[in-house]
Amino acid sequence: MTLESEIFQRRRPDFSRFEAAGLKKDGREWRCSRVFMDGQFRADIRVDARGEVRGRVYDLDTGDEYLAVHIPSQSGAFVASVRQAYADVLRDLAQRCFTAHDFVADQSNRVAALIRERFGDPPEFPWQDETSAVFREPRTRKWYGVIMRIGRGKLEPGKDGEVDVLNVKADAADVPALLKERGIFRCYHMNKKYWVTVALDDSLGDERVMELLEASHAFAARGAGKSSAALSDGAWIVPANYRYYDVEKGFAENPVHTWKQTARVRPGDLVYLYIGSPVSAIYCKCRVLETDIPCDYDDGAVRMNRVMRLAMLRRYGRELLPMALMKKFGVRAVRSARRMPTELRREIDRFEAENPEEAPPAAEKRADGRSGTHRTK
Repeated sequence: MTLESEIFQRRRPDFSRFEAAGLKKDGREWRCSRVFMDGQFRADIRVDARGEVRGRVYDLDTGDEYLAVHIPSQSGAFVASVRQAYADVLRDLAQRCFTAHDFVADQSNRVAALIRERFGDPPEFPWQDETSAVFREPRTRKWYGVIMRIGRGKLEPGKDGEVDVLNVKADAADVPALLKERGIFRCYHMNKKYWVTVALDDSLGDERVMELLEASHAFAARGAGKSSAALSDGAWIVPANYRYYDVEKGFAENPVHTWKQTARVRPGDLVYLYIGSPVSAIYCKCRVLETDIPCDYDDGAVRMNRVMRLAMLRRYGRELLPMALMKKFGVRAVRSARRMPTELRREIDRFEAENPEEAPPAAEKRADGRSGTHRTK
């Protein structure tokens, strides 16, 4: 692997930012030069239409190309310092002109986004190899998916190159039939009786990959405990206090807000905001966009050290979901974030199905460029 491919393998070009960073269009390529190490060396860098980056380094004293920077076996102290300085040039370009992704393959990133949307689980990277990640059921802590980048020859002997793969668990009786599908192989590096490996090279469509993940997730969720059976996974009731923030006015101005986070809420979860006295009702439903955002706020009444970002999906107003109704489903108080009872969520879902309402636009910012904020105790 070249130094360029190592740095850029999980990044995609944003060509709209190239010109501002000093790159010039030359036919179908973009080019730039960077002088580094106090004027001793120059890097000539090219980026093609696919985003592939290539670079050549020149010694400005001699005018010759400094090939040693691309030869890993050249390990002297001076060569290492040049290589490090050149890598810094490449990383600066990567940060300014490319967007970062969790994985190398496009399908891997799409599947990871679908997992976050459906289950709310971000990838965990437990090893030093940053191209390998696991997806874990949060209650049982069991894996239901593992993405790795491996040599293609480990799946198909004699094949060259690398490929992102996904390991998923399946019923042992179904494994023989699964192995007949294109893009599914005997599991790499895990129990071959219960797991299969899927090549994330678009051999299988995203929908089929997600079907396999749904089944694997169901295996991982077994044994989550009877105590959680009456609670809706991924749905929360979160309090709002009029003494600190006018929720109705705030969300009318902007449907995306940051909000105090006090529970293990995950991206993709649903949050039902409950307004206390004098309203005493669930006011709206939101989707969690981001969690665990650092925050240092303390005004003596409210203290926040982390917040989450919410996008409102639907308003219910003051009459639909009052506390009197919530008590029928076991909710007698909302003093802090709590999981939504399954039956209450079903009641809300039934109402929404019978009374469709156009959701408010999930605008990211107001006209003044600021997202909505709140203070709640």
